[in-house]
Amino acid sequence: MSRYRSRAIVGLGAASSALLICAGCFFGGPRPIKPPSINAAAAGKAAIDEFDTNHDGKISGDELAKCRSLDALAARNHGEVTADQITQLIHGWQVQKVGRCPFRCIVHHNGKPLVGATVKLVPEKFLGSNYPSGSGTSQGGGSVAPSVPVRAGEPEGMPYGFYRIEITKEGESIPAKYNTDTIFGTMIAGPTVGGGSVYNMKY
Repeated sequence: MSRYRSRAIVGLGAASSALLICAGCFFGGPRPIKPPSINAAAAGKAAIDEFDTNHDGKISGDELAKCRSLDALAARNHGEVTADQITQLIHGWQVQKVGRCPFRCIVHHNGKPLVGATVKLVPEKFLGSNYPSGSGTSQGGGSVAPSVPVRAGEPEGMPYGFYRIEITKEGESIPAKYNTDTIFGTMIAGPTVGGGSVYNMKY
């Protein structure tokens, strides 16, 4: 075999390999799901501006009752939350680059499972105006797996974040403290944080 033909074969092989790599870029599987864009520092400051009513630089005591989604973070930090703590936590989420994760909770009415309720997870305002909401309908046992809207073939779930939980049901008058003025909230940051919680409405 001449060296010219040898070079041609090598060149063809390299071109074929490059073509396969490119094909893999386009046809190798689903696109990665990107988490919502968020300014971590701005979120921390906005949370303090909204909920720190006594202006001591932290959210604690009765202030936490207005933002139940911060409860889990407060529990890690002696019952209080600062702007820096929120910022650092969000930076940690950004490093992980998790687009969304499964989330499931349970809805009760006076201690009994409530089926057919719409459970909406509304992101706290301090996460930014472009953060997505998620929703789902409670099934047997009151279990519900809220999800943001997804494209065909994508996994359902929720992005990491702080969420208000609003519960409604068609034909039933559920008090405002469980929806428009909700006392429920959660932090989603992996399958073991916030998931499995029981939200019992008493009315």
